Amino acid sequence: ARMLRKMQGERRVQELERAVKATEWNIANRNVQMQNEFAALRQLKGSAKNNLAGATWEQSLSTEMQAVATKYKSLNDADQERLKILRSDLADAKQALVKP
Repeated sequence: ARMLRKMQGERRVQELERAVKATEWNIANRNVQMQNEFAALRQLKGSAKNNLAGATWEQSLSTEMQAVATKYKSLNDADQERLKILRSDLADAKQALVKP
């Protein structure tokens, strides 16, 4: 029974480690996606004409950039909170393995 509990504990640690790595990867990947979207929008902004229509379009692109930033911040904030929980659970699971 003790050996079984130890194996279950080790498996739990491995699962949590994988979940931490996957969540960290999601955040990093999402940041790359955000930068790519920003680059595309900046490129469009650079091609705006120097007239009223161009200024209006440029303002629209700025608003879209703010929306992109808000979207990714919201998603990353949720994953950062998930990471806190996962890391806490991982520390607890590792500590449980050390106990006799």
